[in-house]
Amino acid sequence: QDHYLLIQVANFHHGWGGLWKTPILGPESLVDLTVHRNTQIDYVTIGTVLFVFLYSFALYLRRREDMASLALSLCALSYVVRTFLFTQWSSNLFGDWSITFEVTFKIVYIWFTAGALLFIWFLRQCFPEVCPKWYVTAVVLSQAPIYGLIILLPTADHYNLSKPLLDVSTMLINITNSVVLLLAVIKKQNGSWYCLVGYLLAIAGAINDLLWTQDKPYLFVPAVGVGYSLFFVLNSQIIAKRFAEAFRNSETLSRNLQAEVDRQTRDIKTILRHIKQGIFTIDSVRQPIGKDHSDYLGQLLGFKEIEDKNLNDAFLCHTNLDNDQKDQLINALDIAIGEDELNFEGNRSLLPTEILYHRSSDHNDRTFMVDWNPVLDTHDRLEKVLVSIRDLPNSSNWKLKINSVSLICKC
Repeated sequence: QDHYLLIQVANFHHGWGGLWKTPILGPESLVDLTVHRNTQIDYVTIGTVLFVFLYSFALYLRRREDMASLALSLCALSYVVRTFLFTQWSSNLFGDWSITFEVTFKIVYIWFTAGALLFIWFLRQCFPEVCPKWYVTAVVLSQAPIYGLIILLPTADHYNLSKPLLDVSTMLINITNSVVLLLAVIKKQNGSWYCLVGYLLAIAGAINDLLWTQDKPYLFVPAVGVGYSLFFVLNSQIIAKRFAEAFRNSETLSRNLQAEVDRQTRDIKTILRHIKQGIFTIDSVRQPIGKDHSDYLGQLLGFKEIEDKNLNDAFLCHTNLDNDQKDQLINALDIAIGEDELNFEGNRSLLPTEILYHRSSDHNDRTFMVDWNPVLDTHDRLEKVLVSIRDLPNSSNWKLKINSVSLICKC
């Protein structure tokens, strides 16, 4: 049987030219087994990283203010795109359709530091104390000219110019990121150990494959995919931990807030039960007053069936106000509730502060001092009106008391 051996002597995928992968010489079964094993590792890697992307991006959609989950999801997505193009899965999965070598080469080389930029953004969001903003800005500005060379120049031209710059910048970024993570660990930043271990595993996988290409001792190949899988999984634990802590904090805050609300509710009910004023709120002039009123209100008005009556039936119809004054008062409140506070203040003159009230229970006329106070919502709109009624002694009663005192003095 004849065997044909085809060796590609040089390409642009390797920094020093020559072969990126060592040719496999042997029976077809051995070659197929090796290729099959490598393909399985690639599928596991891409599946793991894709899951991290979907998980992190879903968390970001649930909590938009957490930019760390968005940064990690975009970093994972960039790795998925790079691997998809680099392994030529497009042609394997979609038949004759594939991206040209020129485009693939540009995307792969842009990812050299583009993924690192997204990871630095992730570090900034997770550890702002040790990853300053100027570091992120400096890395972006340093890589922008290199990306311009890669995008604008032909492949052979930009390779000779961009590859040395990418090698140097990648090395500097890796060293700086390692220092940032070490500082985060020293300062005991939350999740720093996960990030540092994952970062070291990704670097170890890349070094292992680099030794393999140089025919040096190595553990197994391809290890870089496994290293990046562990890198993304460990960093996703930081996101999960942050969300778990936020959930626990919200639960604790909710319990504390509920306890505080219960305490304040008890205080308010105690005040309404014992205060010697008639207090109630008006949500709408046509709706019943409801249960939120002081116990003393029924004693002032002379009847206890208050909750089912609106403002007019419970209070205004027993006063000395004529029909025009009642209509003006009701209209002033009606147009003010739900609107800006200015509407209420502009019509405050139509809200009487001293009213003569006829109490049908004992057929006595009482003089009430009435306070109309606005209750605003979070948008500074009038949500309701708080009404406070105080009983003032009539002038005839005061004369009787004064005469009585004067008689005692004369005696």
